[in-house]
Amino acid sequence: MDKKCSGCRHFKPSTDFIHNDIELKTCNSCRESSATYRQQNKEAIKEYYQQNKEKLCQQHKEYKKQNKEALKEYHQQQIRENPLHFKFVFMVKNSKNRDKKNGFLYEDEDYITIEFLNELFCKQQGKCFYQDCEVELTLDFNKEKRNPTQISVQRHNNLLAHIQTNCCLSCYKCNQSH
Repeated sequence: MDKKCSGCRHFKPSTDFIHNDIELKTCNSCRESSATYRQQNKEAIKEYYQQNKEKLCQQHKEYKKQNKEALKEYHQQQIRENPLHFKFVFMVKNSKNRDKKNGFLYEDEDYITIEFLNELFCKQQGKCFYQDCEVELTLDFNKEKRNPTQISVQRHNNLLAHIQTNCCLSCYKCNQSH
């Protein structure tokens, strides 16, 4: 069955809209040309965002306000469809926020990624790095009552950022004790 691309507006086979087992709105060729454009114009794009930061932030806030329910439903759908991916997205985002807050400097290519965490999860066979116990995929983000066996990113050296050579996956209990 054909699907209309939101980029080029052409109808293409639905298989052209799948990337990493996720169905997208744009076709493969539009995504590739967009990635090429972004790579070639990296500095100009960065400058544009710096010059228009306030305006873009305001637009983003308005969009979130106007589409609150739709975004909430989309968020819940993503959790249901691929909870491990969602958890890794959350872990990378929180790690970056904590590192920025603590003043750590890092290069993007060295930093943990969703793909890196997925590889680590497979390599560790879903077990804690320290105790070899099964880690749980807890999606409850209650900070007061954390599950001691929930999966977390552990830094070997807490004086360094969450870079790939400094991280492993552990249960929350071991993360707090090491």
